[in-house]
This record gives sequence, C-alpha cells and structure tokens, in this order.
Amino acid sequence: MSKYICKEASTEDIDNFFKDKIKDNPNDTYFRREITIDRVVKGYAIVYYGMIDGKVISECTAIINPAAKVNISDIVNEDTAYLMNIETNINYRNKGYFTELLNYVLSDLKEKGFTKVTLSVYSDSELNKKIYASKGFTESIKKTTTILPNGEKKISEYYGKQL
Repeated sequence: MSKYICKEASTEDIDNFFKDKIKDNPNDTYFRREITIDRVVKGYAIVYYGMIDGKVISECTAIINPAAKVNISDIVNEDTAYLMNIETNINYRNKGYFTELLNYVLSDLKEKGFTKVTLSVYSDSELNKKIYASKGFTESIKKTTTILPNGEKKISEYYGKQL
C-alpha cells in the first residue's frame, strides 16, 4: 500500500509539480508556477504538498507576508498566515487526504510561531464553507468581490481560525 506523505515543498518540488500541470494549461499554469516560486524564494509563502509515490495529490500554500498578494494585506502579518490554492486531485477526494494535509500545515505554521490562519471561499461554495467550518474556520473576517479571468464576479468570504 502506498504511503501518503505531507511535506513543505522545495522550489524543485514546485517546479516538478507544475511541469505536469503545464501540459493541461500552458499559459495560466506557467504564470502561476513563476509566481509561486518567486513567493517561496522571497520568503512570502510556504507551499505544502501531500504526496503518494512521489505524485502530488493535494496542495496548500500559506502566504506569510502581506506583500505577496493583493486583498490580504489586512489579514496577513507576523502572527497570521493566509491559506490559498487548497486543492486535492479529484481522484483522491473524500479519503481524508485534505484533512491530513491541513493538519500538517496548521501544525507546521504553529511551530513557526503563527497564532492564526485565514482563508477565503466563494460565497456560493456551500460545501467548501461547511468543510472549512468543520475544521474550525468560523471567525468571519470580511467579504470582497473577486473578478475571475473570464470576467465573472464572485463574492469571497474570509474566515479565520486560532492555532
């Protein structure tokens, strides 16, 4: 049986992960790859991967410096990290991998001195809001309007959790 491993990703891990994703969406994924690696190198973010047999099946990025991303400078500081790019490969969902990775991320951030984490979810994503609430993300922080690449407007709700 394959073992699931959670880890803080190196820039090499990130590069390898995006090499596979670039095949599906070359322009968008390449841009995200460059931003992600740049944030890690500058110390603005920590990327975490959940892996089976060397393959990334779940991911989460913790933004730890407000200079890294627009719209979150008021919710990221020396004590508070913002979680984004939280995703599990569709073939591995509902098997506990997200929970294991999230627990790893929260434990690691606490060890690094963070006392709070935040995240955002689209207002119409009832399932995700329910999942995050079950993980303790119940403190409502703010709402913003997000404009997606296709021009669609969505409301993002931000929630926090003490570590």
